[in-house]
Amino acid sequence: MTTRFWPAIVLLASTSLVHASNKPLPAPLAPALPVEVYIEQSELGYTVPGAERTNEPYIGAVPDLIVSAINSHRRQRGEAEIAPMKNQLVEYNFEDKLVQALRAKLASNDVSPHPTIAVFNAWRDRVDPKDAAQVSPLVLVIRTSYMMDYFYYRIRVSFSVMLAEREVSSSGTIDWKQPTYRHELWMDFPLVKVKGSDKLARWNAMGRDRLVRMLDDAIAHGTDMLVYDFSPEARKLWEQPMDTQTFELKGFKVTGALYRQSPDFVCIRNHGGSQCIEPVSETDPLPPGSATPSATPAIPDAGAASASTTTDAQSH
Repeated sequence: MTTRFWPAIVLLASTSLVHASNKPLPAPLAPALPVEVYIEQSELGYTVPGAERTNEPYIGAVPDLIVSAINSHRRQRGEAEIAPMKNQLVEYNFEDKLVQALRAKLASNDVSPHPTIAVFNAWRDRVDPKDAAQVSPLVLVIRTSYMMDYFYYRIRVSFSVMLAEREVSSSGTIDWKQPTYRHELWMDFPLVKVKGSDKLARWNAMGRDRLVRMLDDAIAHGTDMLVYDFSPEARKLWEQPMDTQTFELKGFKVTGALYRQSPDFVCIRNHGGSQCIEPVSETDPLPPGSATPSATPAIPDAGAASASTTTDAQSH
């Protein structure tokens, strides 16, 4: 698995603000807004935390080599242990389902009447100079992955979203400007706690239908929250103090402003982004019939136009 990173300019942005500009964003953001989706993990991945550095002095690249070796070993071990789950999802096309949801929901008077969606499997930091004119100066970027955490406590589906301008230099390097909007969306599926249980064995006993339902729910909630954040109601909340509360569901707590709730999940918004938690268990009822997309009600769009989709399987 290749680890990819946000461009440095995003890391400099304040983590406490969702709307990063003092100027209000237009509605819609653009008549034909380019949307670039980066599928950072095309299958279930395994999260490896960074190895802790000691206080002992090192010379040259030795510490980097040590960290790399440790992380490589951890990743190989973790990916081998979740292999049964990955095999159950081998025919699940996360990319197609995500693009279908974006096409259905992004086209609106709040986001863009006629967005265009392009999908990439690697971050683009440069293009062929002769293709510079094809790189739009304003773009909505969505980077997504779905990962098992290091201790097998949860599966997290993440959507990192930013609206930013960019330029292409004469050499083809893409120069990103400070984002005018940035938002982190997380859909967490923590494993319901059972004292003394083997978490990995319980995950592997989930079965394909339960796993598919989880990912379908993540796509439904994630795209709903993304679109909602550009609605007139949500725009008014960007700069206002949030009425936060703590919600508990099946032994798990989450704090923020309530966005959506049911007996099975709770979704909140806070200054760092939006988060849904949906505790799961291998004993949960199976979806009726074959696995189907989530029936979670979506926030209605203001527009009815459909987005066009282009797919690019190679980075430029």
